[in-house]
Amino acid sequence: MKILESIEQTCGACPESWSGKLTTGEIVYARMRWGYGYLDIDDITVAEYSVPDDTYLGMFPEGELKRMFESADIYTGSLLDKNY
Repeated sequence: MKILESIEQTCGACPESWSGKLTTGEIVYARMRWGYGYLDIDDITVAEYSVPDDTYLGMFPEGELKRMFESADIYTGSLLDKNY
């Protein structure tokens, strides 16, 4: 399991995006735009989220960002406990 060391929201409007770093030094990036969200580690997509019936969705639904990290086997600790 990888561990999230830091993360910050780089855009709170649409599209919502986040940048951070794992304890291994790898860079993480998450973005939600046009109903499609993804999580990358060093430019490799490791988790995806899609809402095909809402292609205008540009922000992660409550709790979805944290679920994406968990599905990629990344421990976030309390860094994403604000319902991201």
